[in-house]
Amino acid sequence: MPTDSKTADLGGIDLIKLAMAYCVVAIHAESWRITAAPGWPLPVEWVIRMGVPFFFMATGFFTAGELERKPDRRAVLMKHSRRRFVLFLKWVAIYVPAVIATEAVTHCEPIEEIAVRFFLSGSFGIAMFLWFICSTAVVFLLAGLACRFRGGLLTLAVLFILAYFAGWAGNNIEGAYNMYVDALCTGAFRGGIYMAAGAAVYRFRDLIRRRRAVIISALLVVSAMLFFHKLPLGELCGGAALLVAGLTAKLRPSPLYIKARRLSAWIYFTHGYWMAIALIAAHLTGMALFPVKNMVFMAAGATATSLLIMHAARRRPRLAALIR
Repeated sequence: MPTDSKTADLGGIDLIKLAMAYCVVAIHAESWRITAAPGWPLPVEWVIRMGVPFFFMATGFFTAGELERKPDRRAVLMKHSRRRFVLFLKWVAIYVPAVIATEAVTHCEPIEEIAVRFFLSGSFGIAMFLWFICSTAVVFLLAGLACRFRGGLLTLAVLFILAYFAGWAGNNIEGAYNMYVDALCTGAFRGGIYMAAGAAVYRFRDLIRRRRAVIISALLVVSAMLFFHKLPLGELCGGAALLVAGLTAKLRPSPLYIKARRLSAWIYFTHGYWMAIALIAAHLTGMALFPVKNMVFMAAGATATSLLIMHAARRRPRLAALIR
């Protein structure tokens, strides 16, 4: 995290991270065939869809700051890449059995058939996790370029337009071939663009602080117009508005923000298990759970699990080192 006085204490970003973690839970509360009921109303959908872009942008923001402060940029990128690759391996190792078991129960198919389909192709598969690797590769390249960026707002507007058409191309390519192409498109066209946008916010942070009300308002208006018309980058503009709001929030330093940051990360990570439980329960009982009920169930379970993990990590240093 940047250490200068203007970016050292960003409790606003930490609090928004916690809120956006629950928004990601809300997104999954109506997905994966959990419910046959209507989804969230469009205004609610607009808000919760800002969650994933916001997390990418926050990472891009802080990565750009670290790249600017440290002379050995290659070492910084390698450190972050190794950390995320290890996280990716842990994520896959834990989630793959849960996903395969859930699919086996809900589809009443043998485990071995589900496993083969998982690793090869189909409506789901190992490729669903590869967006993480793709975005990491693209992301750090773009973050490194963005922190070198010295253009003005006009140049930034041109880059935004190019990103818009890249997002449009990604939306049209995605789903046209298979899950591996989807993963590449999701990582390259979305994750990379989101993180580059976060790095751009870091680059213009001083200007943003001076014009925060105008910038936040403009981003939200553009976001709503794009999202409601099903055009690309509506989620990006909304996530950028939240990042600017967190960056410019005037809050006193408090350890509460660090706890909120850690809790948001664990909720983001653990809610998938509760989604699997909801899927299996809905299948076994034949009930069509509504998104609100799914949301409450998954959010409560993920929050309780996350608090228990954080408490155990404080008491057991070895556990903290393992799950870090």
